[in-house]
Amino acid sequence: MTANIFAHNYDIEGMKAYFEQLKDTGVDAVLVSDPGIFMLAKEIMPDMELHISTQANNTNYLTYNFWYNMGAKRVVTARELSLVEIKQIREHIPEDMEIESFMHGANVHFLFRTLPAQQLFYRKRCKSWSMYTSM
Repeated sequence: MTANIFAHNYDIEGMKAYFEQLKDTGVDAVLVSDPGIFMLAKEIMPDMELHISTQANNTNYLTYNFWYNMGAKRVVTARELSLVEIKQIREHIPEDMEIESFMHGANVHFLFRTLPAQQLFYRKRCKSWSMYTSM
């Protein structure tokens, strides 16, 4: 499941409610990018496995070690990293930390067909869960 936003203050109460709903659903893990949302997820769902999104701009092994020390199980590499850089990260992080990488490039395109056109073309804020389109 994703909770992959960089939250504004007005998002926090909604995120709390979202995590309360998620905690007993049997979800395997939650993907986050915002450090504050990570801490909120840990507080509300202490037994949930947390993964760090590529959107957190994970480009070096110090960042991976930071997230590991915070309790993250997996970190998704920044999309622009080379295989050499990923190997260097692997050499400097704990063995039990997982690395995930996009191998198809930095362009991910998606479209939610249910969003009104104004949200797609003008990047208007969605009403549910403070999600934005990324077009």
